[in-house]
Amino acid sequence: MRNRLVLRVIVVVAGVIGLLLGVAIALLQTSTAKRLAFEQVRKILAKQGVILEAVDFDYSLLTFRISTGRASIRSASAPNLPSLFAADHFTAGIALSDLIHSRYRVEDFVITNPKIQIVIDEQGRDNIPSSTTTTGGAIDWLILKMRSTGGSLAFEDRSQNALVRLPLWDLAVDGSRLTGEQEIQFRTRQAGEVRYKGKILTVENIDAQASLKQRNEALDVRRAHLSSSVADVEIRGTVENLNDPRLDLAIVSNIHLKPASQYLSAAQKIEGDLNVDASVKGRPKELKAAGHLKSENLTAEMIGQIALDADVVYDFAGQRARLNSFRARSPDLSVSGAADVALALNAGESSVDVRLDVAELANISKMLKLPVTVASRATGNAQLRWPGLDFTRLGGNGRLQL
Repeated sequence: MRNRLVLRVIVVVAGVIGLLLGVAIALLQTSTAKRLAFEQVRKILAKQGVILEAVDFDYSLLTFRISTGRASIRSASAPNLPSLFAADHFTAGIALSDLIHSRYRVEDFVITNPKIQIVIDEQGRDNIPSSTTTTGGAIDWLILKMRSTGGSLAFEDRSQNALVRLPLWDLAVDGSRLTGEQEIQFRTRQAGEVRYKGKILTVENIDAQASLKQRNEALDVRRAHLSSSVADVEIRGTVENLNDPRLDLAIVSNIHLKPASQYLSAAQKIEGDLNVDASVKGRPKELKAAGHLKSENLTAEMIGQIALDADVVYDFAGQRARLNSFRARSPDLSVSGAADVALALNAGESSVDVRLDVAELANISKMLKLPVTVASRATGNAQLRWPGLDFTRLGGNGRLQL
């Protein structure tokens, strides 16, 4: 009898507690409670220097989902600059079982028509919120599924008269609970542009596949392809330790020299395609790049049918560029050699060793429209040296044989 009474009391108490929890959840999901919750979120973000605006803010405690209609984020320290981020619709779910253990597992993350706009004004101010607080450590986060469609991206540096604009792109992310990796796909659906001091470069297409690994500390670039009016570029490789990046990338590019020279305002006439097969390794301040340059049918000024073959090494930390070997040849001229050039005043001595393998002087005289035709063939060599970038102290020797 006593046990039955205790059981009845437990059932009644449990029922009351369940009813109270149900009423509490119901009250928390009223429009008034949601409005108060959103205002609290805005106040917290305001202390971080972030101004959040959103319409139709909504959430569900039963499924732990949040959503908004039109939303925007701007910097409190630069309210006159455009919003950093805006979107027409936003929705995301977070796994409650993981959240209890301070793990953020984002499910069914959807952003419609996101607009990212980074602006630096003439005084050097930007629209990126700057927080005065610091986090205690790395956040354990994983996006299990994300779809973002109709996106646009713009970077504008008004102090440098520079603009990068990608008007329409899609982004997809698929994560794995088992491996902790996130597969990323980014693709543009409309041509973009790069503007710099009045010059315009058309970005025809970007298509990239990559994955975040090692608890979001490493990036594996499976393939990133960029087509533009100046070059076609493909990048593969890895970036280890994103907090202190170490690059190991392979870059294959086909550079269209005529539009490239026009974009760079080069006075010389240069036409043809230059193929580049290069690697980039190391930390950003210690980068070393090595590559092979090759072309079969270049035109430089009045000289046509030029074939170029060169091996190049660039040392960012040492501020040096080295041509281990180069050879340029045309029907009337052939030159080869090597060079080791300092790119800073204190980077040591620069040197160039060049060989004139052959020069058909009669044809060159006619091409240059000289008043006298030299009916001969020339060969020779030269060795040049100078300290750093001081070309006024250029010295060397050479030999020319007819």
